[in-house]
Amino acid sequence: MDLVETRAESEPDPGPFPLSAIATVGLDIASALHYLHTDQHLLHGDLKSANVLVFGAFQRAKLCDFGVALPLDDQLAVTGDQTYVGTEPWSAPEVVFDGDVTHKTDIYSYALTLWEMFALEMPHASDLPDLDNSELSSDSEIDDSACSDDYFESQMGVPPPVPQLDAALMAEYRPFVEIYTVCSAVRAEDRPAAEQCCHLFRPLCPRPETDGKAV
Repeated sequence: MDLVETRAESEPDPGPFPLSAIATVGLDIASALHYLHTDQHLLHGDLKSANVLVFGAFQRAKLCDFGVALPLDDQLAVTGDQTYVGTEPWSAPEVVFDGDVTHKTDIYSYALTLWEMFALEMPHASDLPDLDNSELSSDSEIDDSACSDDYFESQMGVPPPVPQLDAALMAEYRPFVEIYTVCSAVRAEDRPAAEQCCHLFRPLCPRPETDGKAV
């Protein structure tokens, strides 16, 4: 989803994507995750904006790049002998702190992917003192020399705050903020499943969701 970078560079202060665009991506990707988790018993394992394809003027969004997907057991958990890869700024606390990886791990990354559409930057990019945010992209390698061990230890697995806008815009985007907050909960058990995310976004989406196989 290079549209995040394109919008960020389009003008000095473009603001977030329209709520309808965020809702379309939110609904379609949640539908794809529901299919992936419950029908295929797979964890995507590297959800971020670079792995989301958007068609037309946000008519449809699809999930892509399943190269590091992991099998899920009957409890929708990853077994102990599997290694989660992911990309650190989008990784859930249970990944960073060696907890149990489940389908809810994808939901955290899903939340931060939608956060990118609101903030127009990759998670925690503004916390990097030595780099211009415009030089960072969600699909670029993160230079270890620029990101110290202390930075990773203190920021990875911490949901980034929602950037503040004027009161009228914050009121308009309140439904998104509420969904982001619950989906990025630190405790995995407090996050909704993908099917619940579909229910949350459906009233905000300007058109019906895809057939559930937006992958």
